[in-house]
Amino acid sequence: NENGSLVCAAIIKICWDGLYVHPNTNKNCDFDPCLISDLSIVDLSGMDGSFNTLLTTARVTGLLDDLKGPGPITLLAPNDAAFDTLPDGLIACLLDSDIDALTNILLYHIVKKNFLREELLNVHTMEMLNHEVISIIADRESIIFNDANSLQSDILASNGVIHVIDSVLIPVGVDLNLILSNCAKGEEVEKGDDDESNGKSGKDGKKRSFR
Repeated sequence: NENGSLVCAAIIKICWDGLYVHPNTNKNCDFDPCLISDLSIVDLSGMDGSFNTLLTTARVTGLLDDLKGPGPITLLAPNDAAFDTLPDGLIACLLDSDIDALTNILLYHIVKKNFLREELLNVHTMEMLNHEVISIIADRESIIFNDANSLQSDILASNGVIHVIDSVLIPVGVDLNLILSNCAKGEEVEKGDDDESNGKSGKDGKKRSFR
């Protein structure tokens, strides 16, 4: 029922904050909110309420369905506060003028494999879905992906695992200053020859998927 759903959502938020140990039974929920084995990465992110920008950009680029897919997926998830540290107007500029760059940025946060904290202790680099590599420094106390700190790790979903990070990872090939400059000048950023292709698409009509 509606009240039960609200209770579950509230418990999930507390679980994300690491403050709640779920009891063996909970009559209000059809699942264990702190194990979340039957909710996808997108479901969990939406219920938490701190990943609105991430989900919006994933939807516009056409990657949202992939994040709902069967996995396995490891998502390094910048929260809304992380996106707020980017230059003013950047996300709006990317959404309006450079979906390719935005897609590249999002793919730089995704791996098609499950990586839990324990595994990351023995991993020093990781190739992301945009084919660029990030560095990893991990110990029992912290994990650093490039220059982004993990705020919370090992959030388990039905199709993978989420590590919440405190900044947005920017691929080497993405020049934020150039993107902002082009937007300021009102110039259209080049998108390629297949902008009008059909199929599952982002805002610009291009088909995108990492499956």
